[in-house]
Amino acid sequence: MQDPYRSQLEALLSAHVLPAFGSQSGHLRAKAAWLAKEFADISFSEGGSGAGPLFNTLLQQVINCLHDRCV
Repeated sequence: MQDPYRSQLEALLSAHVLPAFGSQSGHLRAKAAWLAKEFADISFSEGGSGAGPLFNTLLQQVINCLHDRCV
């Protein structure tokens, strides 16, 4: 990813990816989990790479998605 956008990734994850985990649509939750995986190695402002409150929240949401069932 190019440097001009790297500084905006945390805001994007907080504003758009985290809310998608609460969607009624399974494919949107799956896409949110995929995006969380793609950007898990960025350097977060609090905690660095692979740590911090936003990283922990994203990780918990991905784990919650593993409990989803198709009904």
